[in-house]
Amino acid sequence: MIALPLVLLVSLAVLFLWGLFWPRGQWRVLVAWSYRDPHVNEPSGAAFAVYRAIAGVGVVVLAVSGFVAWQSYQAALPVEEPPPSAMQRMWGEEPLVVNRVVTSVGAASNDLVYVAPIAYQSVDGERRQPPYLYSLATLELPEGDTAGGIIGRQPSPGYAALDFANLVVLVEGDPNCIPRQAVVVENAESVEVAVYYGRPDNPDGTPNADGIGACEPNPRDRVPLLLPIQLSDELDGRLVTAIDGEVLRKAPVVTD
Repeated sequence: MIALPLVLLVSLAVLFLWGLFWPRGQWRVLVAWSYRDPHVNEPSGAAFAVYRAIAGVGVVVLAVSGFVAWQSYQAALPVEEPPPSAMQRMWGEEPLVVNRVVTSVGAASNDLVYVAPIAYQSVDGERRQPPYLYSLATLELPEGDTAGGIIGRQPSPGYAALDFANLVVLVEGDPNCIPRQAVVVENAESVEVAVYYGRPDNPDGTPNADGIGACEPNPRDRVPLLLPIQLSDELDGRLVTAIDGEVLRKAPVVTD
């Protein structure tokens, strides 16, 4: 499909260039044979100048057309996707860390919305491993003495919540809501995690006018958050699942 237009363009370019630089020779090859006496009927110098001008316009038109066609061809080529970043390979996109020490509540409030965790990583808070976690941005907490009712407790002064964590879990929830509670069930083989979202309290501690549980369980725009969870013991290879038994993806630690 591309070969025929290309042949036509090249042929026209050759004809126009020939007419621009050697109009007399072109006339003799292409036209003179049709006259009984070519020397008598040869065009004047002014006529050849007109031929040159027409050929010059043709060369310019072809050059512009070729440039536009090349630009269109380049624009139509598929764009090569850049390789995924380390954060994308781990979490899909860069999450925010919730700087709160998360521990289990006995049972979640009935007015909260369950948001299933997606993935996890093991954390050694005492040795601050993996170290990249400490360079991530943290979620801006609601104002007020109770931070709007957000999950967990504030870490001790001079510490980060990750310093007390044994694992982090990834959740993606309604941007108008915050994680408020977690239920963590531990045994020798596994750790089950459930996270519950709700609207933040008002700064004075009163409930949100929209209702605490007014959250979308599967919103279109989701905010990825990492929750630092403090277990009763080290994770030590135990299986991490959602509360319904769904095994969470273990995010690899990628440093490049």
